[in-house]
Amino acid sequence: MNKKLKFFVIYMVIITPINLLANFALNDNTLSVKSVIGSVLGTLLVFGVINWISGQQNKTVVQKPLHK
Repeated sequence: MNKKLKFFVIYMVIITPINLLANFALNDNTLSVKSVIGSVLGTLLVFGVINWISGQQNKTVVQKPLHK
């Protein structure tokens, strides 16, 4: 399992329940499908941004050729 996937799984497991609990508390204890989808999409969006930033940082580093 690569590093990004591992990070993503850990992130989903930790952040999504917190997000759902926050929505549950804010929306008068009603857990709607919309709030569940919103939480998952929000988590995906944040991960996408983190992924993009790490991708940008990797590009700035000079890539060494694989074959010598």
